[in-house]
Amino acid sequence: MMGMIKKDLLMVKNNFKTFLISLALFVMYTVLFDIDMTFFLPFMAFMICMSTLNYDDFNHWHAYAISLPQGRVNVVKSKYVVTIILTILMTVVGVLFSLGISYYKGTVNLEESISSAIGVLFAVLLLMSILYPILFKFGAEKGRMAMGIIGLSAVGITILFTKLVHVEISESIITFLETYLPVLFILASILMLSISYGISKKIYAKKEF
Repeated sequence: MMGMIKKDLLMVKNNFKTFLISLALFVMYTVLFDIDMTFFLPFMAFMICMSTLNYDDFNHWHAYAISLPQGRVNVVKSKYVVTIILTILMTVVGVLFSLGISYYKGTVNLEESISSAIGVLFAVLLLMSILYPILFKFGAEKGRMAMGIIGLSAVGITILFTKLVHVEISESIITFLETYLPVLFILASILMLSISYGISKKIYAKKEF
């Protein structure tokens, strides 16, 4: 599996300029416009990792990979490992830069920065958990279409839900969530990534190339 992880990391390395541009935009918008851009770097990391599936399809990598020992399992595993590591890394980088800029401005709020980072990381990992099985099922090209349909459907359902359903959350529930947010985040992330990985592995095991 290490060989496949290295392969994915080398493909990500080819997008190093994109990372630098993303970092420059992150700093510019945070400094000049005082916008919370915590989501930007981990989201870009996820998008770049996801683009490696395009390269794999274009270069017919899968036909070669599945001929290797444990090839089908390791292809899926390497995608998840690399994406998770880089997403977490870019989240940490984003928090550090945000704290540095906030310190320069004299508006440091460590608790708010960490809470924002946790929320962003969870959202990106949730997106990954949903999209990777779709991409492994339909491939990069058809997968993008499926992603668009799911995205629009999710937005429509959310808007409809907020208009039709009014939910009041008690103070005790809010306090509980604030207190145990990191633990809940870790448990929920492990659960949804495990389910997503299991589905992707089954899909890829049955796929023909």
